[in-house]
Amino acid sequence: MSRISLFLRLNPINEKAKEELYEHLGTLSKVTQDTEPGVLRYSYATAYDPEDELIYMIEEYASQEAADDHMKTKEYSALVKWIGTGALGAGPAIQRIVPADPLINNFVRPQIALQQSNVALIYTEVIYHPGKAAAVLEHWKAVAKVSEDQELGTLLWGAWKDPGQDDRVFIVHAYESLEYLFKEHVNSQVMKNFKALGDEYVKEMNVLKLKVKGGFLYKKFE
Repeated sequence: MSRISLFLRLNPINEKAKEELYEHLGTLSKVTQDTEPGVLRYSYATAYDPEDELIYMIEEYASQEAADDHMKTKEYSALVKWIGTGALGAGPAIQRIVPADPLINNFVRPQIALQQSNVALIYTEVIYHPGKAAAVLEHWKAVAKVSEDQELGTLLWGAWKDPGQDDRVFIVHAYESLEYLFKEHVNSQVMKNFKALGDEYVKEMNVLKLKVKGGFLYKKFE
């Protein structure tokens, strides 16, 4: 069965709504971690940018059945009811993502569970010029391998794509700190090789630097 992976943007209308949302997400994340084995990842975060007031979520389910079961819980129903009061400025913006290539190893290190409060979570959207994405996948394979084999401070790394747009790729990656990201990962030779591709391949790149607020990015049986 195929996993279901989602990236969400939530926009509370004010500070009161934001605190209420945190309460709902805290309750939900505890329930999913303790009682829903099919929920593999359920994490919420805020941006390092102080002007960005959105709440971001990464969710991953072992199957559509696991996602459906999650939505049947009373805690999820309570969140939906709360959203129905107008506490969000707009409905949740939901992006479904699927693995970019079966040969790219999307990995997560168990120690992320112990370091999560300090983790720098990065969500990178890369839009390629038409027909260029497949050629760049070889570079992402190299980045994934080096990140897993040589960068112990790279705690999570995965390449995903928009199922409706082949030229749009998402890299979800996490580091023990922002300092590690820029000092070690960004300066690695494989990343320099990727950046050398330049505008001929990459049309647009958007990077979100996030601070994990709660939930979980790893389960021991994953």
